[in-house]
Amino acid sequence: MSSLFSDFDTIWNMDIPAVEEPNKRRGGWSGVYIYDHTNSDGTLERFFIKRQENHYKKTLLNPIKGRLTFDLEFINIKKFQERNVPVVEAVFFEQRKFKGKDQAILITKDLKGYTPLRDLLKTFPKSEYEALLTISGKLIRQMHDANLVHRCLHPKHLFLKKANDSYEGSFIDLEKVREASFNSRSKRDDLRRLLKMKKIDRTALITPLVKGYLKDTEDHKSLENYLIHNP
Repeated sequence: MSSLFSDFDTIWNMDIPAVEEPNKRRGGWSGVYIYDHTNSDGTLERFFIKRQENHYKKTLLNPIKGRLTFDLEFINIKKFQERNVPVVEAVFFEQRKFKGKDQAILITKDLKGYTPLRDLLKTFPKSEYEALLTISGKLIRQMHDANLVHRCLHPKHLFLKKANDSYEGSFIDLEKVREASFNSRSKRDDLRRLLKMKKIDRTALITPLVKGYLKDTEDHKSLENYLIHNP
């Protein structure tokens, strides 16, 4: 955890720009904000400060009230790290009860040099699609082999960065992550959601994604057919 952030109340009251309008539901809210810090050597570090109040998600262990979604996300970030799955870095997490309301702050470092797969597919030539989707498939397989499923894996939730002749990746937005069940459908659904792209022929993305995800000895055709017929 970073020593830069230590006092909940100070962070809670920082006047910083929002990435977008806060998400409001069931009497609670959740927002993401940008904080740029200038280090003593003049270099700039960007952080995303997530603040929320009474913003819950129901779970198997908390089926009535639920848990704060940033609490769930922080737990899942640690799971990814423990199991060596590339993930955004958390530098601060804390929650409190204040005047009868549940509040939480989660701060993550900017993925400097990384770009969402969604944006890469929109701007890169089609000749680069195979490399992008193959590495995406490998990263998802790495996550699934660690017995984790994302359950909300849209192209904006997988970030990639060019590294020599290939790419490195990192997953974000982990509040819905669960342990993978024996039912393979939850794993296939991670792949299916990743292919949800507007104005791009998803069928052109399926073969390289499956190529990266499966081993040579596994049934590529069956998974490709599933993804073709389940958009």
